Amino acid sequence: MSITTYLPRLTHVILWDLPSCNVLPPLGQLPNLEWLKIDGMGSIRMIDGVFYGGRGAFPRLAYFTLSNMDCLEEWNTPYPSVVDGSNVLAFPKLFELSINHCPLLRFIAFSPPGRHVIICSSDQALLSPWDNKGHVGASSSAANKWLSVASCEAPLHQWSLLRHLPGLQLLEISSCSDLTCGSTDLLQCISSLDTLIVEDCNGTVALPEMLGDLTCLRLLKIIGCPGLSQWCTSKENRMKLAHILEIELDGNRIEIRRPYRRYVTGREQKLKNKGAPTRTMKDLEDTTSRDGVGI
Repeated sequence: MSITTYLPRLTHVILWDLPSCNVLPPLGQLPNLEWLKIDGMGSIRMIDGVFYGGRGAFPRLAYFTLSNMDCLEEWNTPYPSVVDGSNVLAFPKLFELSINHCPLLRFIAFSPPGRHVIICSSDQALLSPWDNKGHVGASSSAANKWLSVASCEAPLHQWSLLRHLPGLQLLEISSCSDLTCGSTDLLQCISSLDTLIVEDCNGTVALPEMLGDLTCLRLLKIIGCPGLSQWCTSKENRMKLAHILEIELDGNRIEIRRPYRRYVTGREQKLKNKGAPTRTMKDLEDTTSRDGVGI
């Protein structure tokens, strides 16, 4: 009998401290699994079709954590279809994928699944390039909206993963030592970026020169980076940041070109339609952007 028969209602699984186990069970066939953590399985070298167990893998999984997998080298995120040999993505509902202390892990063929991807002390996951071969039923890269990177020693211009995240909206970088990026095309690959947060990167004293290519960037937050804060406030560099709507340095707002669009409540819209000269209406008009976009 299959694992589905024995454990049809299982929702949470932790596999922890199993150093001699070298094969993962077919957890992908658990129909109600929502939360999975695999930690300290030092003999696992690959995540592949055996882990998925077949088509329709991990249909309800929302949170997946991989930690302290010292020998894990490859993760093939899609798996071959039994019917036509094409690639079909697993994890259709995955919200958060967290990869912690997996120093050798590389993604093979496709980007990691999940809307929010967290990569900590796992440089190879950021550096591995690949060619998209074959086709898939859905695009995992389009689903990646939020990337958090912590404790990465490789410089930003080597983060090849960014080339495969065209829908990325929020990039959060913490405790990384080198944010230099002379590659114009790398930043163009994340041109949809809306928010950039840099925290506790003490060795960083400047932002990438090509930051102006991120034309959709609305919010820049710098936290605990003295050298970077000084760079942002210098007159010479303010022009490089002029396209950003809001900049915060350690919680202090230093520059706002124009306010965000404010969505109008039903009551406020009625007041406007009646032409009521109220304070509420004045506040609403003040929030209308200069280019005419707003209420």
